[in-house]
Amino acid sequence: MRTLLLELCTHKRPPAGTTPRTVVVTATCRNGACVCPDCARYLPRSALMTRTMAEMNPVLNALRKDRILAKKKASGLRVLTDEEALRIKTETDTSARELGRNFSVVHACRQNRTYRELSGVPHVATTSPWAGLAIRAQPT
Repeated sequence: MRTLLLELCTHKRPPAGTTPRTVVVTATCRNGACVCPDCARYLPRSALMTRTMAEMNPVLNALRKDRILAKKKASGLRVLTDEEALRIKTETDTSARELGRNFSVVHACRQNRTYRELSGVPHVATTSPWAGLAIRAQPT
């Protein structure tokens, strides 16, 4: 609706070389229900996703990831079993072909992008290098 009003009222067309899948019309006033052509502008879909992820609360994002992981485990949608993932993480000299798995699956597992819960490393959405500086004991 916002796209239609933008094109009819302002005669603005999408940027050249874009498709409906690569560009979206967003409201500059940040009101999701706004369809005012004065507030509408074209934005690349990647920029919209970057902005949306930056605005998400890191704690809620971590909880969301845990909920998605629990659903994947319950429904059997995971590519590797827990035993296979542990074997991939521990046997770093074994190739993906020897393990009988796709390279990207094995690489993501070894880089700790997937199956993080098996490594015992907590997964926090963003970690600041300055975290914890304020709570260190000051020398007397």
